[in-house]
Amino acid sequence: MAAKLIFPGSDRPEISLQYKGRLHQEERQYTFLLQHSLLGQVEGEGWIGLDTIVQRYWAMSDRQRRSGFETMHRVSDDAYYLSSGVMSGHFLTSTMEASLERQS
Repeated sequence: MAAKLIFPGSDRPEISLQYKGRLHQEERQYTFLLQHSLLGQVEGEGWIGLDTIVQRYWAMSDRQRRSGFETMHRVSDDAYYLSSGVMSGHFLTSTMEASLERQS
């Protein structure tokens, strides 16, 4: 999966994400590797609920010991609401809320 987060009306640079993952057979859990435009190489795991996807991740070889979490709640078949946070060590350094739309 590939995703790009764009911040309209802001001078903040876009964030690009390229995922590779494995969905465990007959289960709602998965693991993934991610190439993140700001964090570099990332590993993580996730859980798929009926209307929500929750995942946590950690940046590899990162001196700041950054990690994070994301919750994506399904609004419709092609739209999700995202809430996420990034931590550096034990401190929450940023949060984000966004509306996501599937592009075909």
